[in-house]
Amino acid sequence: MKYRRVLLIILLAFWTAPLSGMRVLVRWDLDTAPPSGLPGISGLAVPWGWGKAALVKSAADAGYRVYYLVAPTELEEMTPTLPGSPLSGVIILSGDLRTALKSRLQARPEIPASIEIAAAWETGHFPRILSNSVQNKDGVLQVAAASSQPWIESNHAAAAILRHVHPTQSYLHYSWPEGAGQPASVDDYLLAVSEAGASGVDLVLPLGPDFQRSLALDQPEARHRWRQIATCIDTYSNRSPGKLQPPGNLAVITEDFEIWYDLLKMLSRYNVPFRLIPRRELNNLAAPPLNLVLFLATPDPSETEKLESLLDDGVSAIVGLEAKEKLRWRGKRTAVFESDDAASYRIGKGQLVELYGSGTDPNALALDVRRILGKEHRPIQLWNALTVLTALYPQGQSEAVLYLTNYALSPQVVQVRVAGTFSKVQCVWPEKGESAALKFETDNGFTEVTVPDVKVGAIVTLSR
Repeated sequence: MKYRRVLLIILLAFWTAPLSGMRVLVRWDLDTAPPSGLPGISGLAVPWGWGKAALVKSAADAGYRVYYLVAPTELEEMTPTLPGSPLSGVIILSGDLRTALKSRLQARPEIPASIEIAAAWETGHFPRILSNSVQNKDGVLQVAAASSQPWIESNHAAAAILRHVHPTQSYLHYSWPEGAGQPASVDDYLLAVSEAGASGVDLVLPLGPDFQRSLALDQPEARHRWRQIATCIDTYSNRSPGKLQPPGNLAVITEDFEIWYDLLKMLSRYNVPFRLIPRRELNNLAAPPLNLVLFLATPDPSETEKLESLLDDGVSAIVGLEAKEKLRWRGKRTAVFESDDAASYRIGKGQLVELYGSGTDPNALALDVRRILGKEHRPIQLWNALTVLTALYPQGQSEAVLYLTNYALSPQVVQVRVAGTFSKVQCVWPEKGESAALKFETDNGFTEVTVPDVKVGAIVTLSR
């Protein structure tokens, strides 16, 4: 009897465990299942509703893992329909990540153990470039000039939060914007896959209704288009960052990272890698590898003492205070500048910046972070790449993997400077499934590489 119970537990763990590598579920809105044998699909995400049981069965019979996509408010109504269903999982979808994760925990006791429960964060940002950004400044809407740096609609920051808060059984989700004026192209889908693959998160990929209908009819052109997307999915799945973390030289510390979502978006936009650190783990930080701490809260006395210790060791710190009240520091500080909104000091070997009040401009703060780090402490720098975002994952001292994602969807030659001295550089172009060795130069502790033909994505592996 004990043996049978242990065997059952092992089988349930196997059935409910997430698959290895990157997972891409296709959101399927039709009542007709796609033909069997489409490559690269980890499963179908079907919006829950009465009358979907036949679709779930036919899709499962075609060999697909099928997941219900359900809002937290629909869980109570959906749960009684699950016993006996060939469903593989339930994905709870919400624009509020906390709500999705809380609902997932609450739903687990009510849903059969053989059915996986995951959470999906509806970000609302299909990756793309917006030709002109519109900003609200002092109550006035301002449109950026055509010559301004293009605004990239990216999910890199959302992915960083998702990986930190719930690294498994969680997905990004968004829809093709209704006001885009045209249906999504193959390149748009490739960009969505490349962004998720570079960010190390799983994705619910929305397909346009015409594309879904063409696939359901098994049209050759639709299959050809999907095979291009599947090649990209397979490449990223086999080269997923997994549990690798960004460089540890910039630590962003707070209690709620979603509150600072706009700041994280700007750091991503300026290709400044960061690592999210819970406030309770401040005492675990040390220099090196730390160069800068971004402490987004008013520190208590013990936290102030730890920050001052880091400053003594040469680590710089930006402290975002919730009120216009200056901190008291034990050590001697030398004022660099002081104003009603901010002040900068030298303490020990480091630089301290205090920001007062809650009206911090995310863009200005991200630029300050980049300026304080300087070229010598920025692990990744790009040239001729205004529309390219990066994700860098060091693997100890022996290797680093750099992901490039080009939101312009037109081939570019990207010049890259990566911290570290490497002896071999290999590049993979995921949408083409091709790879090649790249020439490089080393200079003063950095490796400089020129990556050709970056149309959508590139994965650059630097090794010693």
